[in-house]
Amino acid sequence: APPPPPPPLPKGPEHKTLSGLGLVVATERELPAVDAPVEQKDGSFKPMRAKVTHLSVFNWRGQGAHVTAADDQGNLRLYARNGTKRGDVAVATSRISGLLRSGTTFAVAEGAAVRFVATSRWKLSPAVCRGPAADVSGLAFDALSPGVLHVAYATGELLAFHARGRSGESGAPQCKLASKLPSSPHGGPATLAAVRGFLVSASPSHLAVHNTTPSTPSHYRFVASRPSNGTKGHTFAAAHGIHATETVFAVAGGGRVAVLESLLRYEPPDHDISWMRAPILLVGLVVVFGVQVMRKGGGGGGGGRYRGDG
Repeated sequence: APPPPPPPLPKGPEHKTLSGLGLVVATERELPAVDAPVEQKDGSFKPMRAKVTHLSVFNWRGQGAHVTAADDQGNLRLYARNGTKRGDVAVATSRISGLLRSGTTFAVAEGAAVRFVATSRWKLSPAVCRGPAADVSGLAFDALSPGVLHVAYATGELLAFHARGRSGESGAPQCKLASKLPSSPHGGPATLAAVRGFLVSASPSHLAVHNTTPSTPSHYRFVASRPSNGTKGHTFAAAHGIHATETVFAVAGGGRVAVLESLLRYEPPDHDISWMRAPILLVGLVVVFGVQVMRKGGGGGGGGRYRGDG
């Protein structure tokens, strides 16, 4: 017998889902389209409709939800929930290919460079991260050290940068290369996901894990990798609980979605200094004993008070 037909879809908020909760999605505000001047071959400029490439929603300066839109003309715009534009900064001269926020900073990828925008003043930082002459394919701030930015490139290389560095002379913000992650199995563009103590990278050829527990990126080490299905245009995502030990990854490509579970156990570095207690105690006793001896030796030559001639 043929299977029964599916139940009818809910037509309004008066209908409830299987969980007993109603789901209502309504349009609150439509943001206006933006025309940006684009230089033509003859040197003239022509206004063209900017296409949004990335979106981010966050609480801006404690004033509620705001929307950040990056477009293919290199602009980053900030909108309030009611549609009011709060900020507009020209980050690049071409398409923004990556957008990632950590705290009050946006990392913006354009071509082979990564730039930064401070959300507090909505201003472009002079710091620029530069690696190989290849397009950036993935960004991830380290889960334990937010000042470390992991960057993946179209060549398959994985680099770690100190995104909050300072210039030695002027003290201006500077992005410094910290280390190249070893043994990357990727031969093409990779996307990244950072969890506590680990960086996971995915490409059409491999899914790889690096241990990022050490505080110094030069001490990061390769853990393992597994082959992927080789599908181009893959999508990668990761989720992990704050108190849970499990991490769930989803890799999509070619119409298929693979859900993977990995028990990446985070083990903090061992900073136990209990073995130093005995030497420190011994040194302290020696110092105290020496001070007492010095005091007695200094006062043994005379015990009377000084009396003046008068």
